[in-house]
Amino acid sequence: MKTFKEFSFNIIPKGQKMVKVLQSKAGEVMVTKDKDGKFNIMYDNQSVDTAKNEREAMKNARQFVQMMNKSGMTGMGTKDIGGKRAGRGGYFK
Repeated sequence: MKTFKEFSFNIIPKGQKMVKVLQSKAGEVMVTKDKDGKFNIMYDNQSVDTAKNEREAMKNARQFVQMMNKSGMTGMGTKDIGGKRAGRGGYFK
């Protein structure tokens, strides 16, 4: 079985080089550098953010990983919908 780093060489967009891969509970965040010298933060093979230098890119990537690791990112539960006005069964009884 290939590791993510080995697999990521196939999914990096053309013209970019991999700088670093950060692990999170939700998945891997990859920092790449393109021909123009800009650093891209990628999650799920999509660019999430762009930075001018490597230090700023790593800082933004770590913040993104922390945001993805928070347990409150799962969404709203059914108990949170409706507020106090909605009784048992919600608005539609």
